Amino acid sequence: MTGDSAAVAAVASGDQCARLEALRPRLTGVRVEGFIGHEAVLPAGWHALDAWREAQAAEALATELADADECNIIYSSGTTGLPKASSTRTGGGSTGRTTSPWRCAITARTHAVLTRAVLEHQLGGFPLHYAGGGTVVVMRAFEPRALLETVQRERITHGAMVPLQFQRILELPDFDHYDVSSLRSLMCCGSPLTPTLKAETIRRLGCELIELYGLTEGLITTLAPEDVERKLASVGKPLPARTCACSDPTTARSGRGRRVRSSAVAGS
Repeated sequence: MTGDSAAVAAVASGDQCARLEALRPRLTGVRVEGFIGHEAVLPAGWHALDAWREAQAAEALATELADADECNIIYSSGTTGLPKASSTRTGGGSTGRTTSPWRCAITARTHAVLTRAVLEHQLGGFPLHYAGGGTVVVMRAFEPRALLETVQRERITHGAMVPLQFQRILELPDFDHYDVSSLRSLMCCGSPLTPTLKAETIRRLGCELIELYGLTEGLITTLAPEDVERKLASVGKPLPARTCACSDPTTARSGRGRRVRSSAVAGS
């Protein structure tokens, strides 16, 4: 993966540092100064993440990105179970800086919470918080009460979870004891969000809800906040830079008015 992506740095924590060190002779593209570790006994030649971060210039890099530039490469077995690399562009999909489904102002005053389930889905929306000067709070593990405590303590404004996490939060008997008024926008992904749970999430969390539909390798549609309450059973509209087609695989025919059993999508 490092060779295919032309990676020049490797960042790891815990036991992963030792695993990468054992592979170091094969990581020929990673620069000598590019091995960065966190919360681990660092092998010789590695740099501690905190010290590396503090040594960087405070000024933003003067980098201009075009919509056609690659934004990230996801290496994943994804939804299909087959290993693959999926590349997304700066101007397309959930990682796009201009077409992000978050569509909300991200500034130094925004705080996003990130749980392991979302990290494993490789969502690209959170780097936008860094780009906008916001703060990302990463939880080591998901626990409903701990998440609500984090929202209240850190004044979280944005977040992303899978449906089961929303359900477990709303099932807490003391849910109403927590202050979640700082929330502005939440994103749901990973599995189907039922209309009932969707409506309850909006009502009780009191913020915008954005639903993403698609694969780990690439999103297909987004249900925008202004459409959620009147289209609870919908998964929204195709994202910009996406071309979608629906068909009945038994006839290979597509078009309006036909029973749809499969969909195909292409785009950046």
